Amino acid sequence: MISTRASRASSLTVSMRVVYIDDSFFQSTPFAQAMLARLKLQLQQLRPLLILISASGKSEALEAFCAQAQATCEVIATPCRFHSGDVSGVLRRDAVVIDGEGMHRCYSGSLFCYDSEKREAWRIYLDLFIEKRSDALARLTRQIEEFLNEALSEKKHIFH
Repeated sequence: MISTRASRASSLTVSMRVVYIDDSFFQSTPFAQAMLARLKLQLQQLRPLLILISASGKSEALEAFCAQAQATCEVIATPCRFHSGDVSGVLRRDAVVIDGEGMHRCYSGSLFCYDSEKREAWRIYLDLFIEKRSDALARLTRQIEEFLNEALSEKKHIFH
């Protein structure tokens, strides 16, 4: 079990933002590495106090992530029963059960978030656009640019 706690003044408050992921982020594939980079950026925005990781084993990437994350929050990465702040539940190898919220599974390229104060839960998908500009997005952008160019050129003719 990997469990670390960092001392933060905000961890003494009742409200907690929890992030739940699985260990697919720590595989050595290019997709997993891209998703891990996106996850780190998302965590900077979310600023969770607790990160739960369903892990089927240990890896260097998982250990490195936990060591880095423990500077700002508590990290639990293993099947276990947990209690942190006002959030408790059971972390399993394939899901998390948060008391009062229910069971949630994690999918590759996504994370589950829970705010204990607002009692809100949501999922964030990090893999919607793998490439910076997918073909569909590039086509849409090109069509918008063409439309705007045509619309603006018509206005120039009207005013001259």
